[in-house]
Amino acid sequence: MIIRVLGNLIIFATFMLANVQLHVDDEFIAGDAVTFSIKAQGEDIEFPPISTIENFDVHKNGSSNNITIINGKRSEHRVQSYKFFPNKSVLIPAFKIMIDGQEVFTKEHNITQKKIQKTKSNKFDLKIEVNKSKAFVGEDVKLVLRFKYAKNANILDLGFNNPVFENFWSKQYGKPKKYQKNGFIVQELTYLLFPQKKGLLKINPVKIDMILSDPKDPYSFLGQGINKRLYSNDLQLEVDALPDDVALIGKFKLKSKVNKRTLKSGEATAYSITVEGRGNIDDLDDVKLDIPNVTIYENKAEQKYNVDTNGNYGGVYTKSFSIVAQDDFVIPSIEISYLDKKSK
Repeated sequence: MIIRVLGNLIIFATFMLANVQLHVDDEFIAGDAVTFSIKAQGEDIEFPPISTIENFDVHKNGSSNNITIINGKRSEHRVQSYKFFPNKSVLIPAFKIMIDGQEVFTKEHNITQKKIQKTKSNKFDLKIEVNKSKAFVGEDVKLVLRFKYAKNANILDLGFNNPVFENFWSKQYGKPKKYQKNGFIVQELTYLLFPQKKGLLKINPVKIDMILSDPKDPYSFLGQGINKRLYSNDLQLEVDALPDDVALIGKFKLKSKVNKRTLKSGEATAYSITVEGRGNIDDLDDVKLDIPNVTIYENKAEQKYNVDTNGNYGGVYTKSFSIVAQDDFVIPSIEISYLDKKSK
């Protein structure tokens, strides 16, 4: 009699465990979201609130529900998905699910953080290149992102967000390029990076999400295909500090102009200053005038930036003032300091 009761308990526990499942991958890429789902089956299902896992915030990521009735017996299949962003390997704990008034637990599951590695494929390639391996703080560095894929790759959709370059100020410039080479279609984007601190700085891999048609599914062209993520290589840049009290690197010219040198008392004169050159002109401090016993009206500076035909970044900074005085006065000299990389 006792043996039969234990046997019934074992069968019951196995049946209940089979009615709840945790689905999650064993590994995840650093910086990517981890998604997991809990699937349960029964007449009455209650999922627990899940807000954190090892102090990482967890959010719901969609759900599905399917109800079947066979011979008057109702059965529900529910799937609840979740998403979170861990920055280390974590243990997903056992979760308690209430199924038909009974407590059922999922199994614990360890997931391991995996370092990003460049994707190797015969049909796809994603690569980043820079035009120099050493630079100064604030010096422009050209980065080219090159994505190529075979003509027969059958890509249904591409997902790409402009990358965030940590420790760099960046801007995309020029028009995207697209061409064919050696049986591949090649797309290029160009960015200018300006390192913001000294040291050995890392440029993290860039990623592209793709949806590919499934050769086993004749209807995958309708949009339901195979998801694939592509990673580029990473890069390192050696960055040196600028000399003390210098924020600009490049080559610049400084001009000033006044429209009148002889004034009547209370009359205004217009004064303007222009800085022009190739380099990180964005980092130029706004020019101010300080002249005793006069009234100064200043206009907002005009700033125009571009990349010349040689790929050098720079532009023009212009600021104008109106000066009103009752007596003679002196407009002080304006100076800027910059590092000329060629002459040092």
